[in-house]
Amino acid sequence: MKPLWLALLLWPATLPAELPGDVNGLVAHMARDDYAGQEACEALVKLGTNAVPDLLPALKFPQARVRYWSAAALARIGDERAFGPLTATLKQDRSAIVRSTILWHLPNFKTRQTEAYELAAKSLADPEPMVRGWAIKTLEHGRQTNQLQEIVALTGDQDAEVRHDALAAAVRLGGNAQLPLIEKLATSDADPQVRAGALRCLTLLAEKKPAILAVMIAALNDKSPDVQTTAAKLLAKGANQSFGFDPSRPPDERARAVAKWREWYAQNKEQLRWSDEKRRFMLPDEPAR
Repeated sequence: MKPLWLALLLWPATLPAELPGDVNGLVAHMARDDYAGQEACEALVKLGTNAVPDLLPALKFPQARVRYWSAAALARIGDERAFGPLTATLKQDRSAIVRSTILWHLPNFKTRQTEAYELAAKSLADPEPMVRGWAIKTLEHGRQTNQLQEIVALTGDQDAEVRHDALAAAVRLGGNAQLPLIEKLATSDADPQVRAGALRCLTLLAEKKPAILAVMIAALNDKSPDVQTTAAKLLAKGANQSFGFDPSRPPDERARAVAKWREWYAQNKEQLRWSDEKRRFMLPDEPAR
């Protein structure tokens, strides 16, 4: 589940009926909580470039909430006067949320996007996992394929969430060439959530080949029931089969179901074709249903 501050930053809501009409009043309003911060941010964006001079000092406000909502507003307004102060804050601010917010919003400066993505690339080495994660997301969102190698390297990060974010971004940027990387994390990552996430990344591949089913079938033997469940659900949806596999059943029953899966795959892998209409693999003689 996304934290409240993130959900509000990404999905602006409708403004309330009454808010302070001046910048200082809106800055004070955003200090209350993140709902108020989102309201004030939207109002400041609506004020536009006229708000910039009085809003810039808020980047040094003692409360981090005010700094990140002010940063979001300044970047969305896109006035060139704010770019330098925002990049300075990115380099100096102690709050990971503030730095992450600036990274995500800097590409709003259309004429400074090259610099914005260069800063995101540098932030892949930030000491805070949150910032590394948002640097990955920023580069992915901007389709910065020139940073693919650096993003792939972060699939070995010490933080599990960063590893997952890096894999998802690598798949979206690198496509089917990342299938071996998916398989590596699906089978060998130490964290079951990353292994399950790697399985879900198989669905992100633009070209669906039967080999992705083999990765899912192998995951039915994962030591984590959660990973087994993820694999079983993906297989049921992607192949319209189950063979009675249930993670809650005794080991011998699970083994028999896995054996049936492997036999079915070995017999049919050369004939299976992905159907965009059905959103699953089908055999040539399989009736549509």
